[in-house]
Amino acid sequence: GDLAVIDVGGVGYEVNVSAEVSGNLSSIGTGNIVKLYTYMYVREGQIALYGFLSRGDLALFKLLITVSGVGPKGGLSLLSVLSADDLRFAIVTGDAKMISRAPG
Repeated sequence: GDLAVIDVGGVGYEVNVSAEVSGNLSSIGTGNIVKLYTYMYVREGQIALYGFLSRGDLALFKLLITVSGVGPKGGLSLLSVLSADDLRFAIVTGDAKMISRAPG
């Protein structure tokens, strides 16, 4: 995934985003207002933010990271290489082969 720095009230937050989101943010440009739906991942000594352009993508990401062996980086990779419909189908049917296609 890519990193974006989002300024919130003068404080910059590093947010992990997919290549698609990174491209969209680049086209919006620096200094413009953008709305990201975020997920805060907290684990021993690690806090990371993951950002999405829609609530649907955020919900799908949350579903992905409930799959055994899929962490936040893998979930972000999956969102970059598979469509939302393909991902939902793979999760519902337990298609580990499709899910394992993404790096990370």
